Amino acid sequence: MPKINVYLPDELAEQVKDAGVPVSAVCQRALEQAVRRIAAIRAVRLDDPDSLERAARATRVTDRVRAVFRLAVDRARAAGSAQVGTEHLLGGVLDEGGNLALRVLEVLEVEPGRVAASLPTTTGEGEPTSFGPDAAAALELSVVEAVTLGHNYVGCEHLLLGLVAEPGG
Repeated sequence: MPKINVYLPDELAEQVKDAGVPVSAVCQRALEQAVRRIAAIRAVRLDDPDSLERAARATRVTDRVRAVFRLAVDRARAAGSAQVGTEHLLGGVLDEGGNLALRVLEVLEVEPGRVAASLPTTTGEGEPTSFGPDAAAALELSVVEAVTLGHNYVGCEHLLLGLVAEPGG
């Protein structure tokens, strides 16, 4: 079995040592869960109605994020896009209307209406069948953000962080 080194901040390393926590088992479990969640995102086929729901369950997204997914797919469909992009996901967050990500934007003095107006509008003649590479990466980063924060769910606030962190989105 290949080994992966895990580096911890000194203070945390001391606490782990004092507590006798089995780091390898904890890391293995956390990595296993993260890989499972990311694999579920990569396997989504939007032309399979159950695929998105399976991914939503595997990644433990909230009902609001499920709504954002539906809204993003609707936006991509309306634009004739063959893939759901980051602009569709962000538009879905804005359209959902009652999530924590919107409150975060307001606290940062970012007007959701101005963000919505600045989203690119693309037109094509496709039916969305998958998340585009940037959108999939943003979703994966959302999972990472949730795990990093110690949350066992992925909410719209995590999705916003994933969209911000994704360099191509």
